[in-house]
Amino acid sequence: TYSALYNDVVFSWDFSSASGNTVSDQSPNANDLDISGGAIIQNGTSPFPSGNSLYVNPTANKTAKSISAVKNPPSQSFSISFWVFPEGNGSTEFLSNGYSITPGTWRIGPHDGSNDVYFDLRVNGAVIPVLQSPPLSTSQWYQIVAVCQYVDSGSGIAGLYVNGSLVSGPVTFTNGPCRFAANRQILIGNTSNGSYAYLVDNVRVYDQALPLSFIKEQYLAEAPLFDGKSEVKLAKE
Repeated sequence: TYSALYNDVVFSWDFSSASGNTVSDQSPNANDLDISGGAIIQNGTSPFPSGNSLYVNPTANKTAKSISAVKNPPSQSFSISFWVFPEGNGSTEFLSNGYSITPGTWRIGPHDGSNDVYFDLRVNGAVIPVLQSPPLSTSQWYQIVAVCQYVDSGSGIAGLYVNGSLVSGPVTFTNGPCRFAANRQILIGNTSNGSYAYLVDNVRVYDQALPLSFIKEQYLAEAPLFDGKSEVKLAKE
């Protein structure tokens, strides 16, 4: 099951190998990431025993985005998975795809200043019922997973997971289907809604709603050996 679900990866950025301003997609879809927006590869800093992560600071215009609109995006159900290391308190968007009134656009992050993580998804102009995590602590790695499951043309189910556990949902919405907006770039960091720096790693989008069993297995397989805590010095330039 673990291997089969990895075959449904739309894109995967692990930041362990970068060439110039490009982070290569580890999936076959060539959804590469452009870091010319100022985001910095942090060599040797990761939630894992080895590897790199990406330093993002929207207030200093250090952001990144996919080079083009996502190729082969999910047609219905989808999941978004990543690791994040918040540094500070405030409002930000860890990941988004041009969040607006357009159906299928979304954002994930503590955009209200409380350090509670929200998964906001637009469905036919409205927003799905609130999916909100407890507040994240600073200077600690977390695995975040947002899931949207297609039910039919008029409804869907969504949930938010932190460190392998469901923290919000599942919620059922009936004002439209689960969908992933086409012709959109993925943005890491949002200068119009970002007030602190953070690290991010292992960013993946899946073309299906991940089951809880897989989310737990993925977290246990990737969980840091130091129980989620790390002495990390963020780049300041």
